[in-house]
Amino acid sequence: MSLTTYLFSKEHDAIRNIGNAIDVAAALAITSVVGLSNRSKNALSFTRLETACLLATAAILVFWGSSRNETVSNLAVQGILIAGYLPLVTHLWKARENTESTFIWTVFLLNSSLALYLPIKEKDLLATVYNLRAVISVALVVGLILRIKFRKRKRGF
Repeated sequence: MSLTTYLFSKEHDAIRNIGNAIDVAAALAITSVVGLSNRSKNALSFTRLETACLLATAAILVFWGSSRNETVSNLAVQGILIAGYLPLVTHLWKARENTESTFIWTVFLLNSSLALYLPIKEKDLLATVYNLRAVISVALVVGLILRIKFRKRKRGF
């Protein structure tokens, strides 16, 4: 939805917001793999946070449909994307063992960081906000992964 509201904005440019497009492709690929590997399960189950995010997304769709305000809608979606990181951040904060790929998260961080250059240069607010939010969120995850690794090393394991 972030990419869609961005593409409907007056200042949109697919290249300036390439980080968002790459994220959509990655999310579709991951969802497809997970969906195919869990075909035996008949029903989807959502956590309270996921349900809240889905309801908030529906509310944003209604707002966007009635107001045609892409900027506010896009910024609201960024809030949902931040909320989506909360379970992982909480898990990594409490974890004694790393359950995440340092390599993959570092690639995500590099991608988001590189994707931030052009929107800043071109003064594209929505693309800058998207990529800056991604850099901060992913940097937090990478930092927590490294924290676990250093703590483990310090304990001598």
